[in-house]
Amino acid sequence: MVSKIHAFFIAPAPGAGLLLVDCGSTNGTCVNGVPLREGDRVELLDGDRLDFGGTPPFAYLTAEGLHRYLPLLARRLGVLAG
Repeated sequence: MVSKIHAFFIAPAPGAGLLLVDCGSTNGTCVNGVPLREGDRVELLDGDRLDFGGTPPFAYLTAEGLHRYLPLLARRLGVLAG
């Protein structure tokens, strides 16, 4: 479902947002349900949903977003009480 060279990420400059670029993949790349065309560059935002060729979705999280999400994940996994 995912092409050998499906999409890639670009870090344009320190402190700038990460970009996602589709490489003309056969089964597509989507950000938040919106399909990308070959060569489209999309700046990723904290919490964006990424779909690569029909695989289970990924969430793009910045370090801050991951830090906010970890307590919820720990509760779901039963690591923390409450």
